[in-house]
Amino acid sequence: QTKPQSLLQESLKQKPLASNLPQGSPKVQGAIPKTNSQIDDLLKKAPEAKVFVDDIADSIAQRIGATVAKAPIKSTERIIAKVQGEYGGDYSQVKDVVRNTIVVTNPEMRSAAIAELNSNPNLFKPVKIQTGDNYFGYEGALANLQSPNGLVTEILVASPEMIYGKMLPADSLKILGKEKFDEIKTRTG
Repeated sequence: QTKPQSLLQESLKQKPLASNLPQGSPKVQGAIPKTNSQIDDLLKKAPEAKVFVDDIADSIAQRIGATVAKAPIKSTERIIAKVQGEYGGDYSQVKDVVRNTIVVTNPEMRSAAIAELNSNPNLFKPVKIQTGDNYFGYEGALANLQSPNGLVTEILVASPEMIYGKMLPADSLKILGKEKFDEIKTRTG
């Protein structure tokens, strides 16, 4: 059994496809009958695309001395909420069903990660640089890469401070380690 097949089987065990959810579920407000094939298509492609995007992030991180924070495949409920809340029902706008973050510790590392992402032949659109002044304190870079199966994926480039600020404490502690977590906590209060 190949790695993508194994990930697909695990993913399907853990995350129900939209077609398996009860119709009219209050969480999805009746959207399932109209959109289940679109969600199912995203989720069927996700395990293979996850291997693809994690391999790219791991490769970049290894070359520049960074680390990668890998996220699980986005759930059906989160996909629906995002499509309804942010994209006016347009499933083609979902680009983060599969995602991860390259955690960089200095500006040179950040620049190197961005340069590598910008030169990747699978880049869907140019890397978007986000600065604190324009994004209410959020800083980082966002790259969308198209996987071989067509699913558009997301790689973020962020500092440890952004990881600390945007994630739940237990999650940021796992990613950053106790020493870095405590250092940031002491600085930020």
